[in-house]
Amino acid sequence: MANSGSSDNTPPWVIEHALNQIGKHPHVDTVGPVEISPDGIYVASVSIRTNLPTAWRAAGKSPTGVQLVEQAVFQFPPDYPANPPLIYLRNDFNRSLPHIQPGDPEDPVEPCYLDGDPRELLHRQGIGAIVNQLVYWLERAAKDELIDREQGWEPIRRDSIDDYAVVEHSSLRQLVRKHAAFRFLPVEYVKFIGPVDAQRPGKGYLFYGSVLPEPVSVNRKSLGDLRVSQTSSKGFQFGESIAIFATPGKLPSGDPYICDQYLPETVTNLSMLVQQAHRYGCGKELEDALTHLQRQTADIPTVTQSIPILVILCARRPTHLIGSSSDLELIPYLLETPAPMFTDDHAAIPVHPVALRHAISPQLLRDVSGINTPDDRILVQLGCGSLGSKIALHMARAGLAPSVVADNRTMSPHNAARHALVPSKERFNILWMVPKAEALADAINGLGQSAEAVNVDAVSLSANKKRLWKVIPKKAWAVVNATASLAVRDTLGALSTATMPARVIETSLFAGGSIGLMTIEGPDRNPNTSDLILDAYEMIRSDESIREHFFSINGNLERQEIGQGCSSTTMIMPDTDISLFAAPMARKLLEIRQQELPESGQAIIGRLDPDGLGLTWTSVDVGPYLCVQAENNSSWQIRISPRTHEMISEECGRYQDVETGGIIMGSASVVRKTITITNVLPAPVDSQRSAAAFILGTQGVNQMVEEYAKPTGFALHCVGTWHSHLQDSGGSPRDYQTAAMIAAKIAIPSVLLIKTPSGYRAILAKGD
Repeated sequence: MANSGSSDNTPPWVIEHALNQIGKHPHVDTVGPVEISPDGIYVASVSIRTNLPTAWRAAGKSPTGVQLVEQAVFQFPPDYPANPPLIYLRNDFNRSLPHIQPGDPEDPVEPCYLDGDPRELLHRQGIGAIVNQLVYWLERAAKDELIDREQGWEPIRRDSIDDYAVVEHSSLRQLVRKHAAFRFLPVEYVKFIGPVDAQRPGKGYLFYGSVLPEPVSVNRKSLGDLRVSQTSSKGFQFGESIAIFATPGKLPSGDPYICDQYLPETVTNLSMLVQQAHRYGCGKELEDALTHLQRQTADIPTVTQSIPILVILCARRPTHLIGSSSDLELIPYLLETPAPMFTDDHAAIPVHPVALRHAISPQLLRDVSGINTPDDRILVQLGCGSLGSKIALHMARAGLAPSVVADNRTMSPHNAARHALVPSKERFNILWMVPKAEALADAINGLGQSAEAVNVDAVSLSANKKRLWKVIPKKAWAVVNATASLAVRDTLGALSTATMPARVIETSLFAGGSIGLMTIEGPDRNPNTSDLILDAYEMIRSDESIREHFFSINGNLERQEIGQGCSSTTMIMPDTDISLFAAPMARKLLEIRQQELPESGQAIIGRLDPDGLGLTWTSVDVGPYLCVQAENNSSWQIRISPRTHEMISEECGRYQDVETGGIIMGSASVVRKTITITNVLPAPVDSQRSAAAFILGTQGVNQMVEEYAKPTGFALHCVGTWHSHLQDSGGSPRDYQTAAMIAAKIAIPSVLLIKTPSGYRAILAKGD
């Protein structure tokens, strides 16, 4: 345990050790003396040799004013080394250099010596690394190399400022014209007034404001309408105010007014702020704005409550700002004035620097997410439940939110267990029980994007094209189906490409949340979403490690009690498991949105690792399905998977002079009037092949079909037979007789598929 020091103010061991380490640095001449402040801060003076070039040593300083030996003050907090020391330079250090924090001109100068967090540097490399950074900063300051003009103009530092205003920078810059001007902008703010013993020196509160880049007129009435709430028990005060935005214009020569020098950031009162504005080329505009406010409030009775007002000065720089394509720097300040506003004694009105934060916007979210490509294509999301809400918000936080969110259900208390949204405790959670689509759209709107909420059952969309196109516009880029509904999948799969061109991307979870599935339709929606789920079934059927778990009865769906006499069918799983799958699914969607949809269909299967900490994904490209209309019922279609076509073609290649055939497996959908063939079983050994006919044997057929279908829970089953014709001909009378026999024996629709040299023919076998 560190020595806490003795009564003679001897520094504790950790401070002494730090000072010893500092003293050993090759650029440090002396350390000390050490003093302790009443609040337990140890203050040590450190003499640092700056290694000036020989040409400057005679003068004892560089052209920028950095001395041969600089005195730095290290202020060690009581909890050092948990937190690093604060470092200050002499009061008269050149404040016109970049990378200096704002401050009173009478106070010591605080250098911004590290592009990062000094606390993390201290814990990673020790106090010596902090001294290294300070020495490096001083040497660059001496040579005027604190910024690289090739990279752009370094904005005025605001790292140590707790007050901030949020604004959409690009919208504010669009208000700048060729001529100097001022504008009033509406502001909504909150002040946090902490306990007296914890209040900040100077003004006693923290300020957070949101500036709308929409100029407004300011007069006596509008000023009187500004709303200020009472301070809450937690110390928050909400209100409305204005911001003055002053912008530069032209020089007498007609050239733009450019401020190409760093100015000392020492503004502490309104008089100094006006002087600073003149240096930026917008001083008269600020004075005009102040005069206007003073006139509008001249006859208002004096009030004790002050109004916080933001002042944002705009400086045009000689080059673009670092991290921006604009040469306009926005420099904000905060002041307070009672009514009547702005007495002639401007020096009596305190002014505080404010940090300027980007407003939440798609561009900001994309920048933070490392996404360089904007995407205004329409993405529709069906399903705003546990999985869908997480996927949608992942995309929204990356600045690529869906344009439409649709769901026909409302939020319910039990949804709080796994939904991405969080209920408010106010009003007994009543506000939580709103339509899911509206709740999700509100969250997306809060992330600076717009999503249209549609409260609709997606299954109903197929009955009305106009209604369908309202939810899924014909220009939509893609549709995410996160409903976990077989009915919705069948509805989407049944829609023609002409009716709904947008490709469907389905996301779903199975087996108690241990298996995730994502399918992406191919070009022209072939393979479609219904084809791909069956293709995924084929993948899983052949994988013994997950087959049984995946195809268990009801896929682990249970009736969960959610109230007295109320229950809901759901898959019991923790929120953590849904989140584990939602993140990579959303990541895949973001990847696609930055590029293009794949050139084929895809079935992507993820499985939870045994330790529950990770996922293993398998992705398979799926080519287009062949589509054949039944020649005896054109309303039905038979869809043949690429795997099936390949197997049939190989079998016909082995028997080129005789007819051959086998048993076809897949699924039949009465809703979609579709039979989908995903696999082929070989002909029984007692089958007969000749040039005139193929007769399918019966030996071992039942066992072979059951061994194939049972592991899938009969999700994949026998859907008929196939045989080849040596000539391009349709079904023969015997083929139709066989189809009738099949229809009489099998309750579900089946097909008699005929492979000809040029393609396929199909006869529907359906009892009714």
